[in-house]
Amino acid sequence: MIRRFISAIISLVVFVIAVGVSLHFGYECLQCYNSNEWETTRGRITFNGTDEYSVGHFASKIPAVAERISPEVRDTKIPMRVVRYEYKLGTETKTGDRITFGRFALLDALPVELDNLRADYPVGKQVEVTYNPLDADCAVLKPSMLQEGLIALGLGVFFSVAVGGSFFLKRRN
Repeated sequence: MIRRFISAIISLVVFVIAVGVSLHFGYECLQCYNSNEWETTRGRITFNGTDEYSVGHFASKIPAVAERISPEVRDTKIPMRVVRYEYKLGTETKTGDRITFGRFALLDALPVELDNLRADYPVGKQVEVTYNPLDADCAVLKPSMLQEGLIALGLGVFFSVAVGGSFFLKRRN
């Protein structure tokens, strides 16, 4: 009985994670597709380095999770590689940090990725920024989808269907 319960809980957790990954990277694919109709403007790289983000920064995007995180975990700092740029729309200056769609933040910690970011985006470099005219704060330097994002989307959908289907089929029998 306990073994079935634990198996069901594990299946449910995997299912929820897989659905979350599918939704996130599905949204990334949708934005990438829609970016073909976005506007472009000139911008400039303003920062290329490591910045620290708190776990609370990421959790704040999901209120139900944010309110359940302890203060010790919420304040834990995670170093991440960041490239920031600014661009002007009329008289307003906007800032962005998205390079492309479907990017895994964890890959930015790899030495090869760090070297590529340093070389491709030196501070002061002039860049073309693609931005959403309906939401000018949503901008990207390379409006394309990374292969890793497409793989994550595919795996998320696969595990959602496989685990969800097996879980519900077991419950039905």
